[in-house]
Amino acid sequence: MKLVNRASIAGIRFGTLVGEITYNLRCALDYLIYALAVLDSGSDEKGTQFPILDAAKDFAGRGKTMLKGLNAAHVAAIERLQPYQGCRSSSRESGAPGRRSAAKLLTKDQARRLAVNFR
Repeated sequence: MKLVNRASIAGIRFGTLVGEITYNLRCALDYLIYALAVLDSGSDEKGTQFPILDAAKDFAGRGKTMLKGLNAAHVAAIERLQPYQGCRSSSRESGAPGRRSAAKLLTKDQARRLAVNFR
């Protein structure tokens, strides 16, 4: 029988919780875009999702396709929230992680990979 360290079990639980929270936040953003698309267009819009993109050119291309059915005011509001727009909490002076790491964290599909951390 192999003994398991309590610290490693706590690390696995913490990693799982972070993954679940991130996944649920991402789903909430996607549901918001879907609801706005239905509200603005009056019909069921397929393929919508909340874009999290690192460059304005990506938002102008791929981002706009993710927001089909949204009116111009809603698209502009979503664009103001993009990582490439910057914010105080992501600045290097605050010691917070960079914008790219936040975008990568939220766009990864957490349901496809089990994050296990052993020490």
